[in-house]
Amino acid sequence: MAQEPDSLAFRFAAVLVLAVIILVVMTLAAPPCPANDTAALIPSSDPIYRAQYLNLY
Repeated sequence: MAQEPDSLAFRFAAVLVLAVIILVVMTLAAPPCPANDTAALIPSSDPIYRAQYLNLY
């Protein structure tokens, strides 16, 4: 005979199956890793902040 669906083993198996399904979906939904450095940041030669008013003392 089959076990009752209210047993602890059934709950554990259901949680385990749901966790595996979530991991598979998240793995397949992730963007692929770039093969080269096309996603690398371009170094900037300009400063991010430039003062508008120069204080010369």
